[in-house]
Amino acid sequence: MVQKTKHSKMSRRAFLKRMGVAGAAAMLPLRPGKVRAAAKRVYTEQYGGNWEEHFKKSIFPKFTEKTGIEVVTVPGAGSKIARVDQMVKSGKVELDLIATDASDVIKGKKLGLWEKITETQVPNLKKVMRQFREPDDMSAPNITYWMILFYNTKEIKEKHDSWEVMWNPKYKGWVTVHNDPGWSNIFPITAATMGIKQDQLRDKAVLDKVWKKLDGLKPQIKRWWSGGADFQQAAAAGDVWIGASWNGRVFDSQDKGIPIDGIWPKEGGYLAIDHWTVVKGTPRKEETLALLNFLLEPENQKKTAEVLSFGPTTVGTKEMLDAKTAHRTYGPPGAVENALIEDWRWYFERPQEIEERWKEWIATK
Repeated sequence: MVQKTKHSKMSRRAFLKRMGVAGAAAMLPLRPGKVRAAAKRVYTEQYGGNWEEHFKKSIFPKFTEKTGIEVVTVPGAGSKIARVDQMVKSGKVELDLIATDASDVIKGKKLGLWEKITETQVPNLKKVMRQFREPDDMSAPNITYWMILFYNTKEIKEKHDSWEVMWNPKYKGWVTVHNDPGWSNIFPITAATMGIKQDQLRDKAVLDKVWKKLDGLKPQIKRWWSGGADFQQAAAAGDVWIGASWNGRVFDSQDKGIPIDGIWPKEGGYLAIDHWTVVKGTPRKEETLALLNFLLEPENQKKTAEVLSFGPTTVGTKEMLDAKTAHRTYGPPGAVENALIEDWRWYFERPQEIEERWKEWIATK
């Protein structure tokens, strides 16, 4: 998959590390330009790249044809939270609907940046799988994607079934993991191998136990990958044989002829969820909610799964997919039920401490 080609995740990760809205005053204001008095439009910030191309080509035109409402995509500019915070505080809301990850959903909620979404306003919200929804419905789950165990099928003939294999001395010097403490998901993954639940990581003493086990993983690492493209290059070159990567990047590499495959380990693959958020105070709320409802139509989610290999969040959509796409987006039978569901609360307990300790830890042998 193109993992949004995971193209915009880097800017979002960079924001996450800083966690604040400092510099908002320096952000350039959005200028959608002159709008005809009779025109109905929705302004939406997307991830860019293949993601934006897909929606502009295959999804938004169908919505416009059906409703007469034009969808204007706006490129991201730095921290979206800083940008939206500036708009909401000024009362000049120029963005309506935003594609965002779970960390930004949490940060935005703390700042009061999102509108609550109800099933009355957005009937298709009822179709979203309950386990993917936020309890307060301040966002609408958009797509899912996974961090799974990958391996080089040419160099490794065994089909391992546990994350524990990354600690196996047999693969010392061939393991790869993302270089960010949050986006690597390595803390919840390591905790799972220890029988520790993700929520327990909020306890510093428990987190320290996970750090100790990670000390044993560090000598195994050949390369800390920095983004989807970086991972794929390393896998294609044969520099890394096993480790953790996004399902979309694994299967995109496979489609390109790289001898690689992905496994959902018995402890669970790490299932991440991205969301749609409606900006607080949007003057185009009715049009925005109509678009959101359209985006949650199973047929539209099916199309996104087929093109980008993202997992749909609506009930019944899996049954609409061919077997190959269903496996790549949902995993094997039972994978969703057994998943380590994305939960950033442990990280937000002490983000600065984690970041500083990680930088020092990753820099030392």
